[in-house]
Amino acid sequence: MEGVYKIGNGPLQDFNAYGNNHAAELDEHFAQGHQVESDTPYNHYEESDYTNADVHAAEYDSNFGEHAVEADHDSSFADLDTLREHFDADSLSAHQYDGGHGELSAVSK
Repeated sequence: MEGVYKIGNGPLQDFNAYGNNHAAELDEHFAQGHQVESDTPYNHYEESDYTNADVHAAEYDSNFGEHAVEADHDSSFADLDTLREHFDADSLSAHQYDGGHGELSAVSK
């Protein structure tokens, strides 16, 4: 979602919303087997080997955010910038070094 931009006099509005969803699922099954069974009239024999594994994992995450900026500008502030430049130039010229004749020292005479 985007905001409204206006150039010149007037407001500046910017609104951004964003989001992200993520889901994952894992199923694993593992089985081994070995079974021998024998019956005779004289004896009974049984043998068993088994391995069984089962894994289930699931995850879900999401993140959402917003960012908003609002500003206002008026063209009358352009005059303020001009005045500031003018006063800065005047105050700098009052303190300007003109390359005078004599020595510079840390002590004023």
